[in-house]
Amino acid sequence: MPIMKARLDSTIISNRIDRKTWLISIVVFCIFYFAAPYDVFTSQNLTPTDFQVVSQIKKGFLQENNIFRTLSLFFLCAISIFSLLRTDRRRICITGILGYFILLYLFLAFFSIAWAENFGLTIKKLSVLAAFTLAAIAAAVQFNFRQIINLTFLISMITLIISIVSELVLGTFNPIDPDYRFSGLMYPNIQAWNCVLVLISSIVMIRIYVHRRYFYSLMSIAGLILLGLTRSRTAFASALFAIFVYWLLVGTKRRFLFPLMICICALVMIFFVDRSSLLNQSKNLFFLGRKSPYNATLTGRIPLWKSTLPYLADRPFRGYGYNSFWTPYHVREIAMRSNFFLSNSHNGYLENALSLGLPGAFIWVTIFIIAIQKSSGLYIKTKNIVYAFSFCVLVWWSLNMLLESLVQGVYLYKLLIYVILSKLAFQINGKNKLYI
Repeated sequence: MPIMKARLDSTIISNRIDRKTWLISIVVFCIFYFAAPYDVFTSQNLTPTDFQVVSQIKKGFLQENNIFRTLSLFFLCAISIFSLLRTDRRRICITGILGYFILLYLFLAFFSIAWAENFGLTIKKLSVLAAFTLAAIAAAVQFNFRQIINLTFLISMITLIISIVSELVLGTFNPIDPDYRFSGLMYPNIQAWNCVLVLISSIVMIRIYVHRRYFYSLMSIAGLILLGLTRSRTAFASALFAIFVYWLLVGTKRRFLFPLMICICALVMIFFVDRSSLLNQSKNLFFLGRKSPYNATLTGRIPLWKSTLPYLADRPFRGYGYNSFWTPYHVREIAMRSNFFLSNSHNGYLENALSLGLPGAFIWVTIFIIAIQKSSGLYIKTKNIVYAFSFCVLVWWSLNMLLESLVQGVYLYKLLIYVILSKLAFQINGKNKLYI
C-alpha cells in the first residue's frame, strides 16, 4: 500500500479480521495459557487479602521447573526463528536512538550474569527475555501495526471470555458481593491488565473498523466494567489517564469539550445532592470499594520499598542480575522487614534498579520516554491511528509501573510492549512496515 495512502486516518479499510489472524490469536493464547500458566480455578483459590500470596508465589518465580512453561517458551522461540528465517534477504535496521538504547539494555541484561547473585535464577529469567525478544522481533517483521492491534484485541478478548465462563461454571462470578474481585484465569491484578488491553484496543478499533464501531464500543464498555470488577486501582487509574491523553492526542477541541462538561456536571450534582458524604463516596470510589487497613501506605508498598533500599545501596551500579533479586532468601528477609510476603517490589523502575543497578533503570526509563515521544510525533505527522495506539499503551505501561512490577511474568502485555518497541526502533531493509 502506498505510504501516502497509509498516512490517511485509518478509517477506510477492511471491516473484517481475517482467518489467519484468528488462528494466530488462538495459537498465541495457548502458548501463554501454559507459559504463564493460567488456571481456571484461580477464582476459587483467591486469598482474602493481597498479602497472603503464598500460592501465587509457589506458582511463580519460586516454583520448580515447569515443563509446560519450558515447552511453551521453546515452541514460541521455534515459531519466531522459523518466521525470521522465512524473511529472505531482509535486513533489520536500527532507526533512531531508540534502537541503540534497547540494544544497550539487552546487552546489560545478558551481561549481568557475570555478577548475578543467583546464577541459576538469572539464567531462567534471561531465557524468558531471549524468547520474548525473538518473538517481538519476529512479530515486528511479519505484522504491521494494524495486525498487531487485531491480535491484541483477539487474544485478550479470548482470555476474557474464558475467564468469565470459568467463573460462571465454578459459581464464583458474583459482582454484587462487595469483596468480589474478577479474576478468571489469573490473579485479579493481572486480569486487570488483560482488561486494559481489551479496553484500549477496542477504543482504537472504533476508528479502524468504522462499520463495526458500535460492536467495538460495546467491547470497550465491557472491558471498562470488568476492569472495575477486578478492583485493581493502579491498572484502573493508569488506564483512564492513558485513554484521557489518547483523546487529547487524537480528538478535536469540540470532541473533548463535551465529555469534560459531562464530568463537571456530574461532580457538581454529587456535591449538591449529598455534600456531607462526598468525601466518603470519593474515598470509596478511589479505592474501588476495597477496604484495607494498608491504604495509607499504598497497600503496603511504601514499607516494602523502604525495605528494599538497603539492598539497592549495596549494589547501586550492578544490581543482582536480570530479574533475579527475589530469591527465597531475599523474600524471607524482606518479609521480616516489611511484614509482607511478596514476590516483587511492586514498582517496575525499582525492579530494574534491583536487577541491573541504577544504570539499567536509567536506560529503561529513557527507552519509554523516547518511545512515547516517537509515537506521539508519528501520529501528529501522519495522523495514523496505529501510532496513537502505541502511544496509549506505552503511557499506560509507564504509569502502571509506578505501583506494579510489570517486568516479571510471562504474559501478553509484556510481549505487546516488546513488539511495540521493536516496531518503533527497527526497520526492514529500509522499508518501514509501521504503516497500515
